[in-house]
Amino acid sequence: MSALASQARILLDCQGRTNAPSRAFQPQHMAGIAWAFAILKFRNEPLWDALACASVKTMGEFKAGELAGLAWACAKIGFLHQPLMDAIASAAGTKGFQSLELTNMAWSFATLLVDDVPLMEALASQAVSTIASFSGRQIANSAWAFATLACADRPLRDALAGAAVKRIGDMRSQELSMTAWSCATWQYLHMPLLYAISAAAQIMIMDFSSQELCNTVWAFATFGCPDAPLLQSIASAASRRILDFAPQGLAGTAWSFAALAFEDRPLLAALWARAVDTLQRPEWTPQGLATIAWAVASGAVVDGPFMAAIAARSVKSISAFGAAEVGMLAWSLSRMPDLSLAWSLLDVADTAPFAAATRHAAFGAVLSECEQRGAVSEQVDLMMALARGCDTDLGAAARLAAAHRAAECGFSGDVELALLES
Repeated sequence: MSALASQARILLDCQGRTNAPSRAFQPQHMAGIAWAFAILKFRNEPLWDALACASVKTMGEFKAGELAGLAWACAKIGFLHQPLMDAIASAAGTKGFQSLELTNMAWSFATLLVDDVPLMEALASQAVSTIASFSGRQIANSAWAFATLACADRPLRDALAGAAVKRIGDMRSQELSMTAWSCATWQYLHMPLLYAISAAAQIMIMDFSSQELCNTVWAFATFGCPDAPLLQSIASAASRRILDFAPQGLAGTAWSFAALAFEDRPLLAALWARAVDTLQRPEWTPQGLATIAWAVASGAVVDGPFMAAIAARSVKSISAFGAAEVGMLAWSLSRMPDLSLAWSLLDVADTAPFAAATRHAAFGAVLSECEQRGAVSEQVDLMMALARGCDTDLGAAARLAAAHRAAECGFSGDVELALLES
């Protein structure tokens, strides 16, 4: 394979650098070479660079199927060559694609995260007019591609949703999950389609992968649709597949069930145990840690040891947290009967090199909980700690607020004076 790649590269490189009318490779040959090496997962940068340069030079001669095939191959192998993608997009705007070609073109640009608005608009228009010829897989792949690139063309969404309802019996687990995910990402609520996805998913729920289960329940949670039969089916399947869940899937699934207030104890026990086993993995991002902490804190029964493990793991990477993650984590820890975990987070936040907004998010979340509990001395302590990290004006305002709060709750005059003078 290396020898073939070397020979092809030499010929392509020569073709890309000369203006000779005689060419070793025609567009169909270049598309075929790209397809073959992509199928074989053969990633040779010099070969792909030479193929890209030679293709750009003759892009005007590519037919619709050849353009789609070349784009698909680049996406399949993960090869992003911006001049090539720009040339493909420009040439594709004047072509008429068949359903598979159109789907592959949209999928390719979405996979490589190349957001060419004129191209996606042209593809969307063609998809609407030819939607009757789309298979279930093509519907799902198209929906995923357009949702990934935030192309929210209403006629396109309506056409895809209507076609998906009609083709729901042809869809496999991956396609059902992708379609649900796409609708949620678009924030496009189409109840007939959700009902159809739910009914079809329950029949084949044991065929769903861990990621497909997570994406499906996330979509229904995003819409706030507590479909109990579907949720029970997903909970049962997820419990059996729990060892397949990556950190992102654990956090997303936990968030979804918590957001829908659907508490399945066997699933929660499996999620928490799996999370503890994987908690030291680098795949746990600040967002994932904060999300699963929120899910635990939102439940009817808060798992104290698990929350302590999340807090300890979060503290190790606290400098990577942004304001949203810190605020969510602080709120979650403050929901514990004992505020010691929340205070330990604030101690770290007080010394970490955070931006002011991030530090304020942590203190604000715990301060709100202390106020609801009527924990006056803790409120005063928090206001004073917050004042220490503020500039002069904000610090003075925080100290004044602490003094007023102390006075409202009957603290001694000496305490108020000390607060104002500190």
